Amino acid sequence: MSIGGQFIDLAGVVSLSMDSPAECRSIKALIFDLDGTLYHAGPVRRAMGLRLLSNFASDPHLGWETVRFIRAYRRAQEHLRSCASLTAAEQLTVACHQVGADPSWAAGVVAAWMEQQPLDLVRQHMRPGVVEFLEAARRRGLRLGLFSDYPVEAKLVAMGVRHFFSAVSGSIASMWPTGWSAARGSGRFSMNW
Repeated sequence: MSIGGQFIDLAGVVSLSMDSPAECRSIKALIFDLDGTLYHAGPVRRAMGLRLLSNFASDPHLGWETVRFIRAYRRAQEHLRSCASLTAAEQLTVACHQVGADPSWAAGVVAAWMEQQPLDLVRQHMRPGVVEFLEAARRRGLRLGLFSDYPVEAKLVAMGVRHFFSAVSGSIASMWPTGWSAARGSGRFSMNW
């Protein structure tokens, strides 16, 4: 996790207390990214890959098309990160164009494989100390926000940590850093908690 541009191990920061250095006492809010920050993304991706393989063992062609589309969807996200204005619909359109996929089928793939299927895995692979850190931060009076380039509500609920966050923004339009400036400027992710 990064605080003030410095990466900090959650396990070493659980003791957020009032006798912390002045720099820490001046912090009023913490903003987190979700994927790979609050949970280990690698094990989730590997488990999802195994699910894809086992789910589509009976129809290898459909399995391959699904994997091709998911890869295109992620590549489209990387491509669109540099755009000033983008939406999830644009990401879907770019990915569909790249692989020749039907948009309604592709939307179902995104809903199933990017949003619903990982939910049990994100809780299982939460980083050690996340809950304790969030509890300590709230006890200290810090406001907590979460900012991600994918929908976050279902993942936060599945992880049992939604109640810690005062503000969340999760969509392709909120991507770092272009989306941060746009979201902040639009008031969609207001720091005036």
